[in-house]
Amino acid sequence: MSWRAEVLAILHKGSVIRVARVLGVPIRPRQRKAVLVDQLARRDDIAPERFLQALSRDDLRKVCRELGLRVSGRKASLVERVIGHCAEQLVEAPPTSASAAEPGEGVALGLAHRV
Repeated sequence: MSWRAEVLAILHKGSVIRVARVLGVPIRPRQRKAVLVDQLARRDDIAPERFLQALSRDDLRKVCRELGLRVSGRKASLVERVIGHCAEQLVEAPPTSASAAEPGEGVALGLAHRV
């Protein structure tokens, strides 16, 4: 499961719809939440900061709580915590493809596209 899908799965369907609208991603609101989450999780063209900034502060706090992160602070701090958590997961995860020439380089590329 991608970090985006993990984050979106924590939220209520209404929040997922709001995130899609803020990001300008065309969706059909009557679809099941799992379909909406999948559509948004596949959008690697949206920068991680922009993606997480589309969440409300309350939604970010909920995500932080579920991920075991501190929930206090400004919205920017919450965004940084979630990005840091997701980056740690990518560093700890073994490489999934042999396309990365250097171990560190593969993590950086994965982070740029996934986070």
